[in-house]
Amino acid sequence: MLENKDEEDLYALADRPQDKETEAESSHYAGLHKPSEDIYSNIAKTDKSSQDTVIPYKIACVILSILCSVLLVAAIVLCAKNINQENKINQMKGTCNPCKDLMSTNEHPFRCPDGWVGLNQSCFFFSNFQLDRNESNNNCTKRGGTLAMIKSDQVQELLTENGKRVNYWIDLQTSRNSYIWSDGTREENVRFSRHYGDGDIPGDCFILENYWSGIANWKPHDCNQVNYFICQIELKCIYN
Repeated sequence: MLENKDEEDLYALADRPQDKETEAESSHYAGLHKPSEDIYSNIAKTDKSSQDTVIPYKIACVILSILCSVLLVAAIVLCAKNINQENKINQMKGTCNPCKDLMSTNEHPFRCPDGWVGLNQSCFFFSNFQLDRNESNNNCTKRGGTLAMIKSDQVQELLTENGKRVNYWIDLQTSRNSYIWSDGTREENVRFSRHYGDGDIPGDCFILENYWSGIANWKPHDCNQVNYFICQIELKCIYN
C-alpha cells in the first residue's frame, strides 16, 4: 500500500511541472498575440482618420477648379466683347460724316447727353445760371466743349427756338476789326440784331439776344457782364 501511494505521488509531481509549462507557453503566446492585434487595429484607425481628413480637401479642390473654369470662361467672353467693340469704334474713327446716312434709321449713331439739344453732329446746352464771358467759356470747357458757334441758319434757328427769352453768351469775339470764332475761323456774316444801337453796352464779346426771334439777334457785349450761356460739343459715333 505504501509503495502504491509513493508511486502515485511521484506521478503527480511529474505531472504538475508540465502543466505549469503548458500554462506559461499559452500565456506567452497570448501575450504575443494581443500586441499584434492592437498594432493592426491602430493602423486601421489611422488610415480611416487620414481618409476622413483627405475627403474635404478633395471636395474643396473640385469646387475651386470649377470656379476657376467659370472665371476663365467669363474673362474670355468679356475680352472678346471688348475687342469687338473696339473694332467697331476703330472702323468709325475719322469717318463720322458717313454716319449721317444712319441719322434717319432707328440705329442712331449719335447720342447727346441728357439735358442737351442735338442737331446733326452737335449738342447744345442752355445754362440756367449766369456767369461772365470767361467763366462761361471755362464752364463749357469742363463739359468737353466750347461756347456755341453759330455757323448756319439751322443752328441759329435751333438756339433761338430752344432758348429762353434771355441773353446768352456765344463763342464769337472781335479781334483787330474782325469777328473770330475760337476755332480760328472768321465770321463774315455777323447777324447783328436790328435792335443794336448806340445805347447798348460796347464790348469785344457777343451775346445771343434771345428776346427777339429770327435770323439776326447777335449783339456785341461787355465781356465782364454776367449772362446765361450756351455750350456746344461735337458728337461721336456711338454703338450699343
